[in-house]
Amino acid sequence: MKRLTSILILIAIIVSIATISNAEEASITLSANKEKLEKGEELKVSIIINNFTREGQQKAVQAKIAYDNQKLEYKQANWGDGWAGIISTDGTAIVATKAEEVGTQENLVEITYVAKENAKAGNTTVAAKEILTSSDGDEVEIADVEKQLEILGKSSFNLILVICIILIIIVIIIIIYNKSKKVKLKKKKN
Repeated sequence: MKRLTSILILIAIIVSIATISNAEEASITLSANKEKLEKGEELKVSIIINNFTREGQQKAVQAKIAYDNQKLEYKQANWGDGWAGIISTDGTAIVATKAEEVGTQENLVEITYVAKENAKAGNTTVAAKEILTSSDGDEVEIADVEKQLEILGKSSFNLILVICIILIIIVIIIIIYNKSKKVKLKKKKN
């Protein structure tokens, strides 16, 4: 009886190690269509799942999505080929499923954000956190990931353009003032 118990424990440990080693290979990466964006521009962030090769008919992924809602506004989500899911109305949580086999690298979802017009220029991130994968109910956590982005301020060209326009207006005002002064002097002489 002891020997049977020992063998069963050993089999359970081996199965656990095999499941964990396969699960550790799975990862998430974030990809963005641009890393620097102007205010008002759209940003597309793809959540890509890698090496989700565990056995099972039904694959699922859930994650919390973190972003600075003072700088970015969630717009929409488009699911990758074969994936279906739901995303919260503010774009901060996703749950996705796929009934087919998952390739070694697949686009899970593409999330579109818009850089807010009143966003402060500077760095920001979009992150996937508390990522949990499941295959037929066997759940495994995946490490958090984030993508660094930069919201640009007004470009130096725009600043130079504004300064030039102000200088032109000042020159026009000075010319008009000098002409009106000359007209007044002529009237006084007459």
